[in-house]
Amino acid sequence: MSLTPEQQRAVEARGRLVCVDAGAGSGKTRVLVQRILHLIEHDSVKLSQIAAITFTDKAAAEMKERLRKACREKAPEDDSDKMSFWRAREREVDLSRISTIHTFCSGLLRENALSLRIDPDFAVLTEPESEVLRSEVVTTTLHQLLDDDDPHAQRAAQEYSIRQLEVLLHALLARRGLAGRLIRPDMTAEQIAAAWAEQIPIIEDARLRICVRSRKLRYQLRLLEECGGHCTDANDKRERVRVALVGLLRQLLREHDARTIRGLIEQIGQFTAVRGKLDKNWSSEAAYESVKDGLNAVKACLKSVAPLEIDPELESRAAEVAAAIAHVYAQTAEALRCAKAKQNVLDFDDLIAKALEVLRNNEKDDDSVCARTARGLRHLLIDEFQ
Repeated sequence: MSLTPEQQRAVEARGRLVCVDAGAGSGKTRVLVQRILHLIEHDSVKLSQIAAITFTDKAAAEMKERLRKACREKAPEDDSDKMSFWRAREREVDLSRISTIHTFCSGLLRENALSLRIDPDFAVLTEPESEVLRSEVVTTTLHQLLDDDDPHAQRAAQEYSIRQLEVLLHALLARRGLAGRLIRPDMTAEQIAAAWAEQIPIIEDARLRICVRSRKLRYQLRLLEECGGHCTDANDKRERVRVALVGLLRQLLREHDARTIRGLIEQIGQFTAVRGKLDKNWSSEAAYESVKDGLNAVKACLKSVAPLEIDPELESRAAEVAAAIAHVYAQTAEALRCAKAKQNVLDFDDLIAKALEVLRNNEKDDDSVCARTARGLRHLLIDEFQ
């Protein structure tokens, strides 16, 4: 089966960064396989210099099988040189860097185990094994802290039941990368509350910009615009509301300044739809009612960006609980780290975090892990981002 013109462009595209946007069943894996073959055949790239990242082990196995088959098909029996070349590439597929991101990271860590001072014989926990270990560590650590009358554990347990607290800690440990960026055990409750207060204007501005870019507003603007011409009297009260609302919505959808956006929203909030039945100025009841419905729909959409109502007492209490949970989480995370070190195991999050840490190492000389890895790879292909 030949490639479509769009697929062929994706196979042959060149550039530092190339992104292909395609839906399920559109042939993404097939294009990736053909791209690998094209790089080998036309750009003299070795298969060992290509890394292809898939989302699952099953997808990686499927890609390897497709690549083997494609190499066999490219080995003509009437040309011994080409046959030898592609049969050699076929044999290289088993050792190629076609894998999940976790397998890629695991290989990177094992290849550099000595310089990283880690045991290259570490085992990788499956997701079910990781869940079991996290649950054991959470239960043991939390109960030990409560038995020791730890004030942070006690404060957290006052707000949550022990079972709810275990579920929360388990969820945080399952997403340690995100939790590590959000949770600061070194911050007091007062510092946390102050940090939240600083974020409120930023959050409100972001909510504003998201709202005014929404499809709902654009849809309502289009409906209101389509009502134009249905009223024969430009001074009709409801028509004046429609014209003014259309003008404000057009300005709102173009605006970027948060203060100006708020001013426009306040103006729209002051509008009221004229009550009454259909009069002779309007060509249809549907158009007449659409103005009122459109105004109500716009107001409902903009209501979601009303200024946040902050209760200082509630914020203070929430900050106390957040600080307590942060301390309990830090001790639980450390207990999990020690448990894995004792068993010489890593989970999927560890693989990515440690590989990223290694590649970001400040050491910039030619013998760094990042430099060595970069020298060995000319192309990085990713099956799909999720």
